[in-house]
Amino acid sequence: MNCCDLEYPAIYSAEKVKARKAHVCDDCLGKIQAGEVYKNIAGLWDGSWSNFKECQDCSVVRCDLGKLFDDACDCIPHGSLMESILEACHDYEEAVMQPILSAFNAASKTRGGRSIKGPWEGGRA
Repeated sequence: MNCCDLEYPAIYSAEKVKARKAHVCDDCLGKIQAGEVYKNIAGLWDGSWSNFKECQDCSVVRCDLGKLFDDACDCIPHGSLMESILEACHDYEEAVMQPILSAFNAASKTRGGRSIKGPWEGGRA
């Protein structure tokens, strides 16, 4: 899997901010509580602005997954962490992916987000 086939934005900003109100993480779909630090991402991709909010847990999982690709965390599309994990589950052995999948699911469960299953658990093929 080569994530760096991505189109890079013409303008990009990613900063850690403290939530003044509750938000939803665009990756795990879990809650970001008021007072919690999260990553606020904005960019201009192909002439259109997009904004993403990423909880701290998903930031860690994104970087762990990025290490598999010999890339930094920025080669995984924002808002597509679940899909990227599932795709990687088909490219890498269960022993490699299970810790990443478990970390994502534990964080998602804590936040009330969506969990996913690997193909070895009867998940999406």
